[in-house]
Amino acid sequence: GVLPVGRYRVIVVNSDCVNVAVRNERSYDTAEIYVLPDEDGEHVCQPERLAYATRLVESETLEVPYRDTVRVAAAPCSCIKHVRFMLEIGDFVPLSSCRGSFSGVSLSRHCLSGLCSSAASVRFTADPVAGSSSFIADIYVLDLVPPRTDAPSHLLSLELVGEDGSTVYPVTADLTDAVRSIASEGGVFPNEISLRVVLSLIDGQLRASVLPWDEGSGGGVI
Repeated sequence: GVLPVGRYRVIVVNSDCVNVAVRNERSYDTAEIYVLPDEDGEHVCQPERLAYATRLVESETLEVPYRDTVRVAAAPCSCIKHVRFMLEIGDFVPLSSCRGSFSGVSLSRHCLSGLCSSAASVRFTADPVAGSSSFIADIYVLDLVPPRTDAPSHLLSLELVGEDGSTVYPVTADLTDAVRSIASEGGVFPNEISLRVVLSLIDGQLRASVLPWDEGSGGGVI
Protein backbone atom coordinates (compact mmCIF):
# COMPACT_ATOMS: atom_id res chain seq x y z
CA GLY A 1 0.00 0.00 0.00
CA VAL A 2 0.90 3.69 -0.15
CA LEU A 3 1.51 5.64 3.07
CA PRO A 4 2.46 9.28 3.69
CA VAL A 5 5.99 9.95 4.88
CA GLY A 6 6.28 9.29 8.58
CA ARG A 7 6.85 6.82 11.39
CA TYR A 8 4.15 4.27 12.15
CA ARG A 9 3.39 1.70 14.81
CA VAL A 10 1.76 -1.35 13.29
CA ILE A 11 -0.54 -4.22 14.20
CA VAL A 12 -0.37 -7.14 11.79
CA VAL A 13 -3.31 -9.58 11.54
CA ASN A 14 -3.60 -12.46 9.07
CA SER A 15 -6.28 -11.94 6.42
CA ASP A 16 -7.64 -15.51 6.42
CA CYS A 17 -8.81 -15.55 10.05
CA VAL A 18 -12.40 -16.71 10.65
CA ASN A 19 -15.12 -15.43 13.01
CA VAL A 20 -13.07 -12.48 14.28
CA ALA A 21 -12.69 -8.80 13.42
CA VAL A 22 -10.69 -5.75 14.55
CA ARG A 23 -12.23 -2.67 16.14
CA ASN A 24 -11.01 0.64 17.60
CA GLU A 25 -8.15 0.38 15.09
CA ARG A 26 -7.80 4.14 14.60
CA SER A 27 -5.39 4.12 17.53
CA TYR A 28 -2.54 1.70 18.20
CA ASP A 29 -3.31 1.91 21.92
CA THR A 30 -6.99 1.01 21.64
CA ALA A 31 -7.14 -1.60 18.85
CA GLU A 32 -8.62 -4.92 19.84
CA ILE A 33 -9.60 -8.19 18.23
CA TYR A 34 -13.10 -9.43 19.00
CA VAL A 35 -15.08 -12.58 18.28
CA LEU A 36 -18.18 -12.30 16.13
CA PRO A 37 -21.55 -13.21 17.67
CA ASP A 38 -23.09 -16.60 16.99
CA GLU A 39 -26.23 -16.79 14.88
CA ASP A 40 -28.38 -17.29 17.98
CA GLY A 41 -27.30 -13.93 19.39
CA GLU A 42 -26.63 -15.39 22.84
CA HIS A 43 -23.17 -16.88 22.27
CA VAL A 44 -19.99 -16.04 20.37
CA CYS A 45 -18.46 -17.97 17.50
CA GLN A 46 -15.28 -20.01 17.75
CA PRO A 47 -12.31 -18.12 16.20
CA GLU A 48 -10.13 -19.89 13.64
CA ARG A 49 -6.65 -19.32 12.18
CA LEU A 50 -5.98 -16.09 14.06
CA ALA A 51 -2.45 -14.72 14.45
CA TYR A 52 -1.22 -11.17 15.02
CA ALA A 53 1.85 -9.13 15.88
CA THR A 54 2.24 -5.65 17.41
CA ARG A 55 5.63 -4.88 15.88
CA LEU A 56 7.85 -5.70 12.91
CA VAL A 57 10.70 -8.18 12.96
CA GLU A 58 13.29 -5.46 12.38
CA SER A 59 11.93 -2.77 14.70
CA GLU A 60 8.96 -1.59 16.71
CA THR A 61 8.04 1.09 14.16
CA LEU A 62 7.72 1.43 10.41
CA GLU A 63 9.72 4.26 8.82
CA VAL A 64 8.27 5.51 5.51
CA PRO A 65 10.76 7.79 3.65
CA TYR A 66 9.98 10.21 0.83
CA ARG A 67 9.36 8.54 -2.55
CA ASP A 68 10.84 5.19 -1.61
CA THR A 69 9.70 1.59 -1.32
CA VAL A 70 10.01 -0.10 2.05
CA ARG A 71 9.88 -3.87 2.51
CA VAL A 72 9.34 -5.15 6.02
CA ALA A 73 8.46 -8.43 7.70
CA ALA A 74 6.38 -9.41 10.71
CA ALA A 75 6.11 -12.64 12.67
CA PRO A 76 2.50 -12.99 13.89
CA CYS A 77 1.86 -15.55 16.62
CA SER A 78 -1.27 -17.61 17.07
CA CYS A 79 -3.53 -16.32 19.82
CA ILE A 80 -6.18 -19.03 19.90
CA LYS A 81 -6.49 -21.43 22.81
CA HIS A 82 -7.79 -24.98 22.45
CA VAL A 83 -10.06 -26.39 25.17
CA ARG A 84 -10.86 -30.11 25.02
CA PHE A 85 -13.54 -31.71 27.19
CA MET A 86 -13.37 -35.50 27.46
CA LEU A 87 -16.92 -36.37 28.53
CA GLU A 88 -17.30 -39.80 30.10
CA ILE A 89 -20.85 -40.99 30.68
CA GLY A 90 -21.35 -43.50 33.50
CA ASP A 91 -24.22 -45.97 33.88
CA PHE A 92 -26.89 -44.14 31.90
CA VAL A 93 -29.36 -44.60 29.07
CA PRO A 94 -27.99 -44.91 25.50
CA LEU A 95 -27.35 -41.50 23.95
CA SER A 96 -27.41 -40.31 20.33
CA SER A 97 -25.61 -36.97 20.73
CA CYS A 98 -24.23 -34.37 23.12
CA ARG A 99 -24.21 -30.62 22.78
CA GLY A 100 -23.57 -27.78 25.15
CA SER A 101 -22.06 -24.41 25.97
CA PHE A 102 -19.11 -23.13 27.99
CA SER A 103 -19.07 -19.73 29.66
CA GLY A 104 -16.15 -17.64 30.84
CA VAL A 105 -14.47 -17.27 27.45
CA SER A 106 -13.07 -13.93 26.32
CA LEU A 107 -15.17 -11.76 24.02
CA SER A 108 -12.16 -9.77 22.82
CA ARG A 109 -8.43 -9.21 23.30
CA HIS A 110 -6.64 -5.86 23.51
CA CYS A 111 -3.90 -6.11 20.87
CA LEU A 112 -1.18 -4.20 22.71
CA SER A 113 -1.58 -5.59 26.22
CA GLY A 114 -3.08 -8.98 25.36
CA LEU A 115 -5.64 -8.53 28.13
CA CYS A 116 -9.11 -10.08 27.83
CA SER A 117 -12.39 -8.24 27.98
CA SER A 118 -15.75 -9.25 29.40
CA ALA A 119 -16.87 -12.87 29.47
CA ALA A 120 -18.97 -14.59 26.85
CA SER A 121 -20.29 -18.10 26.20
CA VAL A 122 -19.57 -20.41 23.26
CA ARG A 123 -21.66 -23.30 21.89
CA PHE A 124 -20.30 -26.65 20.77
CA THR A 125 -21.32 -30.12 19.59
CA ALA A 126 -19.39 -33.07 21.01
CA ASP A 127 -18.22 -35.99 18.88
CA PRO A 128 -18.93 -39.56 20.01
CA VAL A 129 -15.97 -41.82 20.82
CA ALA A 130 -16.21 -45.07 18.86
CA GLY A 131 -16.82 -48.15 20.97
CA SER A 132 -17.78 -46.27 24.12
CA SER A 133 -20.43 -44.01 25.62
CA SER A 134 -18.00 -41.08 25.80
CA PHE A 135 -17.89 -37.85 23.82
CA ILE A 136 -15.12 -35.35 23.02
CA ALA A 137 -15.74 -31.62 22.61
CA ASP A 138 -13.07 -29.40 21.05
CA ILE A 139 -13.55 -25.67 21.60
CA TYR A 140 -11.41 -22.82 20.24
CA VAL A 141 -11.40 -19.45 22.03
CA LEU A 142 -9.36 -16.26 22.24
CA ASP A 143 -8.74 -16.94 25.92
CA LEU A 144 -10.46 -17.62 29.22
CA VAL A 145 -11.36 -14.71 31.48
CA PRO A 146 -10.00 -14.70 35.06
CA PRO A 147 -12.26 -16.78 37.33
CA ARG A 148 -14.44 -14.82 39.71
CA THR A 149 -14.30 -15.32 43.46
CA ASP A 150 -17.81 -14.08 44.29
CA ALA A 151 -19.85 -16.14 41.82
CA PRO A 152 -19.53 -18.98 39.29
CA SER A 153 -17.88 -17.68 36.11
CA HIS A 154 -17.02 -20.82 34.11
CA LEU A 155 -20.01 -23.10 33.62
CA LEU A 156 -20.16 -26.17 31.42
CA SER A 157 -23.79 -26.74 30.39
CA LEU A 158 -24.53 -30.02 28.61
CA GLU A 159 -27.56 -31.47 26.88
CA LEU A 160 -27.41 -35.24 26.42
CA VAL A 161 -29.86 -36.46 23.80
CA GLY A 162 -31.40 -39.93 24.07
CA GLU A 163 -31.60 -42.50 21.29
CA ASP A 164 -35.07 -41.27 20.31
CA GLY A 165 -33.55 -37.93 19.33
CA SER A 166 -36.06 -35.93 21.36
CA THR A 167 -35.45 -36.71 25.03
CA VAL A 168 -32.90 -34.29 26.46
CA TYR A 169 -31.04 -34.74 29.75
CA PRO A 170 -29.50 -31.43 30.92
CA VAL A 171 -26.63 -31.11 33.38
CA THR A 172 -24.46 -28.15 34.42
CA ALA A 173 -21.03 -28.28 36.05
CA ASP A 174 -19.35 -25.34 37.78
CA LEU A 175 -15.73 -25.38 36.58
CA THR A 176 -14.70 -22.08 38.16
CA ASP A 177 -12.35 -23.60 40.73
CA ALA A 178 -10.91 -26.07 38.22
CA VAL A 179 -10.20 -23.26 35.76
CA ARG A 180 -8.59 -21.20 38.51
CA SER A 181 -6.18 -24.04 39.28
CA ILE A 182 -5.11 -24.29 35.62
CA ALA A 183 -3.81 -20.73 35.35
CA SER A 184 -0.20 -19.90 36.14
CA GLU A 185 0.76 -17.63 39.02
CA GLY A 186 0.51 -14.72 36.60
CA GLY A 187 -3.02 -15.72 35.62
CA VAL A 188 -2.00 -17.00 32.17
CA PHE A 189 -3.78 -20.04 30.75
CA PRO A 190 -1.93 -22.62 28.62
CA ASN A 191 -2.67 -22.80 24.90
CA GLU A 192 -3.87 -26.40 25.27
CA ILE A 193 -6.36 -27.18 28.05
CA SER A 194 -7.67 -30.73 28.47
CA LEU A 195 -10.31 -31.60 31.05
CA ARG A 196 -11.91 -34.96 31.80
CA VAL A 197 -15.56 -34.70 32.80
CA VAL A 198 -17.19 -37.75 34.40
CA LEU A 199 -20.99 -37.72 34.49
CA SER A 200 -22.79 -40.15 36.79
CA LEU A 201 -26.42 -40.96 37.66
CA ILE A 202 -26.84 -40.27 41.39
CA ASP A 203 -30.24 -40.60 43.11
CA GLY A 204 -31.95 -40.51 39.75
CA GLN A 205 -30.22 -37.32 38.63
CA LEU A 206 -27.30 -36.85 36.26
CA ARG A 207 -24.46 -35.12 38.10
CA ALA A 208 -20.93 -33.95 37.37
CA SER A 209 -18.42 -34.06 40.22
CA VAL A 210 -15.49 -31.63 40.32
CA LEU A 211 -12.09 -33.00 41.42
CA PRO A 212 -8.76 -31.15 41.80
CA TRP A 213 -6.75 -30.28 38.70
CA ASP A 214 -3.86 -32.70 38.13
CA GLU A 215 -1.15 -30.05 38.09
CA GLY A 216 1.72 -30.55 35.67
CA SER A 217 0.10 -33.31 33.65
CA GLY A 218 -1.52 -31.14 31.00
CA GLY A 219 -4.89 -32.61 31.88
CA GLY A 220 -7.29 -32.85 34.76
CA VAL A 221 -10.33 -34.62 36.16
CA ILE A 222 -13.68 -33.01 36.81
